[in-house]
Amino acid sequence: MPLLNERSGLKVLHDARRIYRDISTGNLLWCETGPGEYFCKISDLEYVRRYLVEMKDGEPQHAHKTGTPSFMAVEVQCDRRVFSSTTRFSDIQVVTGDEATLPPLHFVVNNGDAGEGSVNVNAQPNNIPSRVAASPPLHNYLHDIEGIWWIAIWILFYTIPLAVASSTINTASKLPQEAVADELFPDNLHGSSQRTSFFTSFDAIEENIDLLPRDYKPVMLLMIQAHRVLVNMYQQIEDPAFPERIFQHDAFSSIYPQIIFIFGSAARAAREQNAVFISDHRRILKAEEANKKEAAKKDVKKKRGETRKAKAKATSEDVEDGVDDSEPMQLDASRGSSHPATRASKRRRSEPDAIAGPSSKRSKTQGSAGDSAPTRMATRSSSNEKVKRTSTRGKKR
Repeated sequence: MPLLNERSGLKVLHDARRIYRDISTGNLLWCETGPGEYFCKISDLEYVRRYLVEMKDGEPQHAHKTGTPSFMAVEVQCDRRVFSSTTRFSDIQVVTGDEATLPPLHFVVNNGDAGEGSVNVNAQPNNIPSRVAASPPLHNYLHDIEGIWWIAIWILFYTIPLAVASSTINTASKLPQEAVADELFPDNLHGSSQRTSFFTSFDAIEENIDLLPRDYKPVMLLMIQAHRVLVNMYQQIEDPAFPERIFQHDAFSSIYPQIIFIFGSAARAAREQNAVFISDHRRILKAEEANKKEAAKKDVKKKRGETRKAKAKATSEDVEDGVDDSEPMQLDASRGSSHPATRASKRRRSEPDAIAGPSSKRSKTQGSAGDSAPTRMATRSSSNEKVKRTSTRGKKR
């Protein structure tokens, strides 16, 4: 729908004998006129000029090369005519609607000089040269229309239906249609050979149509039809047999009803598609992947921290179970503080003595701490017998 409005806007300019010369997506204003209703307006009239105004004696026959490279006409980029061949495409019969009956607009404007009357801009210039403009070609109305056609191709090759975007687009490589689009729309004022071939050869367009999503085929077929109408008009205007035709304003008029009807049909078909720019969706996918990687890193870091805490806690519990904090720490003069494991092993080695208690310090007469109970009893009995013998001897004496 925006391109349909722009076609109508260009027709208004052309009826006023003005050429725009800077068709681009950046110069289109997308205006909302109501709920779900939009209208496209052409802005930035910096390079607009009256057609043929530069064709005066002593002045160059061509306008300066201006415009946005991606949407410039092929002839303007090549600085030469590319449709002046006598080879003709068959005439294209296009069934048109009410747009076909649109009459040309008539403008009466003041030239800006005080005290002078109005000038009818529909009148033919008085000083039209009697020769065909030499190469490079004169920027004409068809070049503006071609710019809008390139915008349509740019949208078709750089977008994709949203329904299949996530399953089709990947972050590692470009889609085949993107690779073709990069060749068709280089950021180069002189364009590219692929771009020139794409516009001047029907075969090149038909070969690449299969790269587009299936849902885009109806719109692309309409763009092929618009391309044929445009090329056919180029050949009529640049026909060497009619060198004066390019200077006749009315010679361009017949293209508007056909082009406006075709773009109207394409606009209605395009409104059914919810599309997304491939590069925009790829950036979203890359951002999602980056977020997932960052979340995974944080999760790993968190798990490592939890593992370290668990190990530290287990080590602390083991130390507490193996060391009695109430006992003073024994120091080794040569090694400093004893290791907890050493203190624990020393404690375990001292446990049998602790069980034996004071008996470990008894005299030999009382028996060692390791003697069994019967042995100790036998020792006591032997001692008692000795005492009794000594007492008996004393009484006898």
